[in-house]
Amino acid sequence: MGLVGREREIEVLKTCYERMMQEEKESAAPCDQPLSTNSLVQSNVHKELVFIHGYSGVGKSSLAKTLEKEINSRKEGIYVEGKFDFNASNEPYSGIASAFGEMCKRLLKRQDQSSNDANGSIRFGSRLSAALGPSANLLLASFIPELQDILPSFSVVSSGGEQYDFEVVQKRVKYAFRVLMRALNAEFSSIVLVLDDLQWADESSLEVMDFLISDLQNPNALMIVGCYRSNEVDDQSLLFKKVQSLLKKQGTFNFHITDIAVGTCDIDGVNKMIMAMMSIDDEGRTL
Repeated sequence: MGLVGREREIEVLKTCYERMMQEEKESAAPCDQPLSTNSLVQSNVHKELVFIHGYSGVGKSSLAKTLEKEINSRKEGIYVEGKFDFNASNEPYSGIASAFGEMCKRLLKRQDQSSNDANGSIRFGSRLSAALGPSANLLLASFIPELQDILPSFSVVSSGGEQYDFEVVQKRVKYAFRVLMRALNAEFSSIVLVLDDLQWADESSLEVMDFLISDLQNPNALMIVGCYRSNEVDDQSLLFKKVQSLLKKQGTFNFHITDIAVGTCDIDGVNKMIMAMMSIDDEGRTL
C-alpha cells in the first residue's frame, strides 16, 4: 500500500524534483568538468532544498521516500538517506557521512557490475584523490570509511603531524564534502539526498548541507530533502537559524527552497487509509 492521504504533499515534492530534472536536461553539463576549480563558470541548474516538517509519526520520512522508486528507475539517478540520532548529536557529520558512505557503496557496486568499465572505480578514486589532496583525503576518510575502498592506497596517508586550528579543519572538511559531492554527482547525474531527523543535526552538518546546496560549480542535479520534527525546533535552534540564512541566499546561489508542512490526516484521509487497508474502492464506500 502506498502513502495514502498525502496526495497534495506528494505532488509538491514531485514538482520540485521534475523542475530540477528539466533544468538539468536543458543544461546538459559535460561530465568531465574538473572537481576542483577556481573557474568562474557557474551552473544554470537550480538545485532543490525541501524541508518536510511536522510532529513525530505523521509520515515525514514516508513522504520523502515516495521519490525513491521514480529516482531509482532512472538509469543515472540515485536516492540515498542519512539519519541523525539524538544520542549521536555530538558526533559531527554523522547523518551526512552515512549517506555519503551509501553513495560510495552504490558507486562501487554499479562499477563492479559494469562490463564496459572495469577500471571505472580506479579512475574515479584517482581523480577524486587529486582534487582533494592528501590531508583532505585523510580527513574525509575518517568520517566516511567507505572511501577507503575508492581512494588509491597512496592517497590516505598521514599528514605528518601537522596541527590545524578548529576553523581551518572545518573549512577543509566542508570543501572536501563539496568536492566529493561534485564527483558523485558527475557519476550519478542526479542525486536526491534525504536527511532525516534534522532537528538533531550538529552545526557542522548543517554547514555542510549549506555548502552542498549552494555550490555554483556543481553542474548536476542535486536535491536535498530535510525532515524534522517541528515541535522540537524553535527560533533559537541551530536548524531554524540555518533555514533563515538559506532563505536569504537561495536566489544568489541558484537553489529553490520548498517548505512542506505535514499535519495529521483529516477525516477524508483517514477514510482513504482504512479503505486502502481493506482494499475497498471509493465506489463501495459506506459511512
